[in-house]
Amino acid sequence: MSEKPIHKPVIKNKWSLKKAQLFSSLLTRPYTFSNIPPTSIKFDPYAIAPFTETPSGKLYFKDEDKQLVWRWLNGETYKQLGVHHMKLNRTIKKILRFYMENELHIAHA
Repeated sequence: MSEKPIHKPVIKNKWSLKKAQLFSSLLTRPYTFSNIPPTSIKFDPYAIAPFTETPSGKLYFKDEDKQLVWRWLNGETYKQLGVHHMKLNRTIKKILRFYMENELHIAHA
């Protein structure tokens, strides 16, 4: 059984600062945008921005359950979190189920 990759749209600019192409696994074909208006924001379009796959600094969630799971994912034990291990287990399952059903759009068998 193969898993679908997580959707990552890509925008490529092959032609100029006035044209761009959007590639996505959710689209049937790439879309080309032309006559893109200039911006008043000063920037170098050819400069490479620093990029990391993990957030820098502390990350906080408004949802207490997500915050609990985030802290657990970053190395805290259930004792350090101050919760019973079964509560942590139920919270992880709840968030994972929600993510798998809603974010990944996996159909039920």
